[in-house]
Amino acid sequence: MIGEKLGIADELQPVNVSSIGFFPYHYLVENDFYYPSWRYINHTVEPSKKSKRLEFGDPLSERFEDYVNRLCYELSDTEAQTLEDCQKDLADTGDKLISLYEQTFKKITSSKLEDAGVETKIDYIASYKLMQWAGDELKLDGDVLKDLWSYLKEAPQSAKPLVPLLTQYLNGLLPVAGLINTLNAATWKLGKVRRNLDKPGEENGGLYAQDEDGKYWVPRFTVDKKPDTIHEELGNSGNKVTITAKFTDFNGSKSSLQVEGQAGGTVSLPSLFSVSAKGSAKYSLHQLNSQASSCEMAVEYSGFTTVTFSPSDFVSGRGWFTTAEIKDAVNYGDNDSVSGWVLKPYPRDGGITYPSYLAISQFPTIRVTYTSGSLSTKVQKWQTGTKVEVRLLGIPLAETSHDYQVTKIESHGENQGFTLTLGPTLHDDLLKQDRRAFVIGAGVKKIEI
Repeated sequence: MIGEKLGIADELQPVNVSSIGFFPYHYLVENDFYYPSWRYINHTVEPSKKSKRLEFGDPLSERFEDYVNRLCYELSDTEAQTLEDCQKDLADTGDKLISLYEQTFKKITSSKLEDAGVETKIDYIASYKLMQWAGDELKLDGDVLKDLWSYLKEAPQSAKPLVPLLTQYLNGLLPVAGLINTLNAATWKLGKVRRNLDKPGEENGGLYAQDEDGKYWVPRFTVDKKPDTIHEELGNSGNKVTITAKFTDFNGSKSSLQVEGQAGGTVSLPSLFSVSAKGSAKYSLHQLNSQASSCEMAVEYSGFTTVTFSPSDFVSGRGWFTTAEIKDAVNYGDNDSVSGWVLKPYPRDGGITYPSYLAISQFPTIRVTYTSGSLSTKVQKWQTGTKVEVRLLGIPLAETSHDYQVTKIESHGENQGFTLTLGPTLHDDLLKQDRRAFVIGAGVKKIEI
């Protein structure tokens, strides 16, 4: 409903920002990314156990890395047997290569095999390490093997004595070069994505982020608008939308609800809205009035806009977000008759849901109008300027740098009702990084499992 009023075509999901707070939209500091802003958009979202809203979950890059670490490329039974038969004929050369490798470097442990996504020591050397040493996708053919060392630009000098045996072994695999190249391409891509997630940097498209505690390389996200553009759009008070809700049949803790003229069922008043002055008790819609009375609440969002952001796609060795392999693995299932990507162990979490954009605005103004009764005696001492804490849908609207106050109390006459207006306190002197945008909701995407 809010999405329709905002002119957003797809479904807008309400979000409980909870302890993460509201969006720090000035995401650049001296041309570096502001780390709290990066941390904010690098989140998954998941359904709340208590409401229909979404809640922020684990960091997206960490959840995605867990999926990537489960990925491996498997040959079909037929192709695997063909490769195995060829490797058997090269067993003696392979054993010598493994022995020399472990003498030169360290023992190839089961954990190293698991991290590399391979099952045998020879595949660890002739596929995983080969692709690492090449630093780029390397296709096996006779021309490459004439001078293999010249293609291993990222190899340490200590690896050079292995090249004659490695060349001999790979020459024996030329009859199955198509299978080897497919496996090597998968190994190269997977290794790059894992490294770009684990050790982001300038060379692989990482993002430099900073806060008051330091600077960090992090997996890159892109944002569709510059901070000054977002700030200008938030300041456009003419661009606003108002959501109205009517409450009837109060019984003290619950009320019937209509939103924009549509039935919304029965709601819990304390969890929907509460307001309190400093040091006082919290009052719900029912408790603000001296008598049970119907009322209307209007929530006005000024300067609403959207901010779209996305994880950096993996392209030519840079970036980290690539979902095609995960989708292929989901479609692959346990089909041993074809080669393809698999997830081991298969995740049982239902996939990854993450925000693709936020609908944001200035902190909203809330106007509550009663048609009878008067301000409760408990809160009659409130006046314009009184600082208050406001909770809407259970979410506190104030933060350290953003607070609320009573902006207007208008009596309609004795026992004729009143209008209470609450609004954010303006802080024009805030540092850019301390400014926050109110999060109305989010558009989401999902990697299905």
